[in-house]
Amino acid sequence: MLTDIKARQLKQVAESLVEAKPVVIEADLTDSSATAEIVPTALEATGRLDMLASVAGYAARGSILDTTVEAWDRMTDLNLRAHFQLIQAVARNLVERDVPGSIVCAGSLNAYGGQPDLCAYSSAKGGLQTLVKHAAYALLPHRIRVNVVNFGWMRTQGEIDLHSQLYGRSEFWIDDAAAELPFGKLIQPEEAARLLIYLLSDDSSVMTGSSIDFDQSVPGSGPTTATRSDKLPTYRS
Repeated sequence: MLTDIKARQLKQVAESLVEAKPVVIEADLTDSSATAEIVPTALEATGRLDMLASVAGYAARGSILDTTVEAWDRMTDLNLRAHFQLIQAVARNLVERDVPGSIVCAGSLNAYGGQPDLCAYSSAKGGLQTLVKHAAYALLPHRIRVNVVNFGWMRTQGEIDLHSQLYGRSEFWIDDAAAELPFGKLIQPEEAARLLIYLLSDDSSVMTGSSIDFDQSVPGSGPTTATRSDKLPTYRS
């Protein structure tokens, strides 16, 4: 079962998973009504859900000085509220069926404070980290595991497009920047997927309520790849 806001890319991914034959739903997770339909639609199509990978997210720029209330709401709707809705819906179904399950969310190193131009995004990811720990503890009696991975800088097409649109950088800039990092690379999506799969599977056993930092840095011991030198806009009152 796959859901995303981008119909063309969603179709491409679905077609690549020949054996799985996934059901797809195009949905904007900033819309709470659309988000509320995802799990019921999945259950109708598949009959059951035993696990959830809640990985939607987008990092619109905005500092504490220039982030609008509208921008704040959109970032928290996508990066926090949508995760809450999906976790709740899947957990309710698992509890009703009295079966164990596993849930994993994609967080961010920005949850620890974040770079200056990611005020709303960082705050939402901090909330997500707390939500996961709360849900994990509350769902322990039902054998439902909930974990979160705080990802650092990842090489995705969305990241390439964002830097192109905001800063006019070529797609090759991201590789040049990666070469300066300790391991000479950015996180690859396939690496992220393998960790998410591990946390969803029985291989991670009784692991729950965990917040895993997946980055080539140590938060609290110096800069992380979540703190970069992107030029901030000048605020004028």
